[in-house]
Amino acid sequence: MKKVNRKTNVDIALEWDQISDVRFQQIRDNKDLSLKHILKPCILELINPCNKEKVLDIGCGTGNLTSYLANYSDEIIGIDLSGKSIEVAAENFQRENMSFQNYSIEQFAKFNNESTYSLVVANMVLMDVAELPTVIKSIKDIIKNNGHFVFTITHPCYWPVYWEYFDENWFNYKEELYIESAFKIATEKVKHRTTHIHRSLEHYVNTLCSEGFIIEKMIEPIPNEEVLPVFPKNNSYPRFMGIRCKLLKTKNKY
Repeated sequence: MKKVNRKTNVDIALEWDQISDVRFQQIRDNKDLSLKHILKPCILELINPCNKEKVLDIGCGTGNLTSYLANYSDEIIGIDLSGKSIEVAAENFQRENMSFQNYSIEQFAKFNNESTYSLVVANMVLMDVAELPTVIKSIKDIIKNNGHFVFTITHPCYWPVYWEYFDENWFNYKEELYIESAFKIATEKVKHRTTHIHRSLEHYVNTLCSEGFIIEKMIEPIPNEEVLPVFPKNNSYPRFMGIRCKLLKTKNKY
């Protein structure tokens, strides 16, 4: 675990290229307990009241969540900057109402310049993007008026405690910090290294508000009592956060 210099989206995408096969196997074999027992239920609760006619899954990775959300969507597209992850997704998940594309959200928004999506989902993505304001602006550009943006992130307040870097002399909660470490889930640690970006909760909220998003609901999920025993580490505090926002686009009066 170490603080590193700023990285680009391309740098981060290459990290996920290297881990794509491992991630697919972890999820397929139900080793990612947090995804199965915490994040998926959280996302499902948040999207429940949303119009799911046309859905975009940003940072879809190897496609498991996109395929899961296809059960609730008329049409869904999964995009990811990791070309290898998209290859794995397209090879393993095929449905008539679902497709995968190798784009960042910034690239996708440029090619799709009409606001046609009723729902955009980003599971564990925003803390991995280099330019958060640009990402939120791109999401705004493709969402319909009164459409929704649902996302999960590592909890800005508690993730540093869980990963045990809160007391490091280089950590400052208020600063945007690039942090590199071996990738791990609750049950497994692998040799590959990935980067996440610590941002304060204030940073996320203010960036959303600046683009016209209104926060409707926030969830700080923890495992329920039935599955709590299978998690090997303390889960008395939330490691993740889920938020549902509605976009209200203001019309020019002139």
